[in-house]
Amino acid sequence: MKVKRAAVEEVLSEYRVCKRLDRMGDKTPEPKITPSYEPRYHGNTNQISKSVEDAVVKNLDKIDYRRRIVEMVELAVSMLTIKKER
Repeated sequence: MKVKRAAVEEVLSEYRVCKRLDRMGDKTPEPKITPSYEPRYHGNTNQISKSVEDAVVKNLDKIDYRRRIVEMVELAVSMLTIKKER
């Protein structure tokens, strides 16, 4: 019973954090725009830096994760039946 209670408390704690971040808004991670000054010992790979795209994708993933947590907990709570005490 204590294990279940701890698991529920952990999920509800994460729910509170996700809900608060959704209300406040979260800072978008800043893309890395400073060039690296380390020497390159390999040939040209024809790859471009995608730091901005990576930052946007990471931010969208975090937003989607928070949205799913909030929806999951709110659905679970709405399915609970409330017993009236006499």
